[in-house]
Amino acid sequence: MGDTSVVNKHFFFELPEHDLQCLQGFTDFEKKLLSCLAAAFQTGVKYHNSLNDFPSTDFNTDTRSPELEKDCEAYIKNAKLYYQRGDKFVSLRLAAPSLAYMKKAVGSIGVSAQAFQQIFLWRVFAFGHRDHLEELKFANGLAIDGSALTALIESWVHSEKLGNHTYGNLMIPKASIAEIVTKLLNLGNEISNIYRTGGVQTFRFVLNLIIERKIPIIPKGGLMAWLLACDIFEFGACYAPTVKDLDDHLYSSKATGPKAAIQYIKEWVGLGNKKTVSYTTSFTNVLQMLQNPLPGMVTLNKLVYDCERIQGRKLNAVDLEHALCKISRMWDVTRRRLAKEARTLERGVERKREREEDGLMSDTKRAKGNARFVEVSTYGDEINDGVPE
Repeated sequence: MGDTSVVNKHFFFELPEHDLQCLQGFTDFEKKLLSCLAAAFQTGVKYHNSLNDFPSTDFNTDTRSPELEKDCEAYIKNAKLYYQRGDKFVSLRLAAPSLAYMKKAVGSIGVSAQAFQQIFLWRVFAFGHRDHLEELKFANGLAIDGSALTALIESWVHSEKLGNHTYGNLMIPKASIAEIVTKLLNLGNEISNIYRTGGVQTFRFVLNLIIERKIPIIPKGGLMAWLLACDIFEFGACYAPTVKDLDDHLYSSKATGPKAAIQYIKEWVGLGNKKTVSYTTSFTNVLQMLQNPLPGMVTLNKLVYDCERIQGRKLNAVDLEHALCKISRMWDVTRRRLAKEARTLERGVERKREREEDGLMSDTKRAKGNARFVEVSTYGDEINDGVPE
């Protein structure tokens, strides 16, 4: 029998015990990691299905609670408000609105310089903004004019910097926009030439290439370099990152989302204070299950099938990084609800105590009043007794 402590309910959906029992040799951390990733991917599936009128599959009613189900619905409702929210919250990568838009718009172009130039400009300047994606879309058959593109992007700046809160607090100085546009256009040409002459490259190769071009706001270890490399993978010019690539990214990156998710999971299984140098082994074990679930893992098999149906490919390390970012946001929703419930409970206890104190004071006043009444009544009787009738 597996250790049920690893399935404490932190999300609306977690792998049931009969799935987890199949994971012989998995540590509690790996079981919880897999279960939390499953929660993230299932939330992405529910988001996608809600947009496309697909029937909702009711998983694991025995492992859910109405409160956690409401957290999931609140999370999805938030994601559907507009593009930026969707890109921040949708946990199935290719179901998120901006990337789905990019795949649809560029899919017919193929692996070309123009395709990568378009993707890079969208990712850096317009991701999360439907209007900006539309405005920045290249016109078919027309030469790309870097100056015109720079002027368009600069027109979006309302102060000295262009903000994009899809990536936290990314701020692009207006003075750097022209240089960034030029270098991204050059990078698109370079990636296309490398693919055309050398075929599909490793993820590590294109990631290093992006960093070596020293593009402003794309530093080594930054999130943007990782995302651009992931986009190159999605459009076919490089392989998916390995789990070692992911582990190195988490170690060197300044992105707090995946690290926060890992820390939450460690705390949930009692490893909060244990320092871990590498997660390569754990990522390898978990990704193996996400790519080839064991036959007995009925729930995970259905979930993986849905993810592959929606994304058109197998889950990989790109999806792990993306989902880890969302796990911390999903948990924040539940954590805020729990904090609100605790405050409400505390206020309720305080009000009850105040009512009890008020009631006690009222009882005391009544008791004193009754005693005074008795005293006055007795005194009156004594006077009347002395008065002849």
